[in-house]
Amino acid sequence: MTQLGPSSSSKKTDAPKFDGTDPKLFDAVVQVEKRKFFVKKNVLAEHSKEFYNTFFVEEKTSTTESPIVLDDWRAKDFQNFLEIKVLSEVKTIEELKTVMPSSDVSTYGPEDTFLFFEKSLDVQGIRKKIVPL
Repeated sequence: MTQLGPSSSSKKTDAPKFDGTDPKLFDAVVQVEKRKFFVKKNVLAEHSKEFYNTFFVEEKTSTTESPIVLDDWRAKDFQNFLEIKVLSEVKTIEELKTVMPSSDVSTYGPEDTFLFFEKSLDVQGIRKKIVPL
């Protein structure tokens, strides 16, 4: 009788936990204040003309040994920039909870508080989108 499923001789591998630091999942490295960020060029380029030009017009390449260095950014600001693109993809309250850095909103800056509040209204269907005439 044939048994369905993995054979006992095959190795079981667990998928890596996504924490944003596995270089195999990304195609570029950006360094800000000595901190390396593993990123996807097309995602950054979609949200920023500066990154579009950097990756696709100027055709800069990066590796973990030779990242693209951003001197005009602070690491915290760049991290916030990355998290805002994640926030734009959130569609449910459960997803929103997973991307919030803390449930203690008193630790957020005014910009972060505003963004999370707006997104909360959106996913709950409370905020009405204004359609221009």
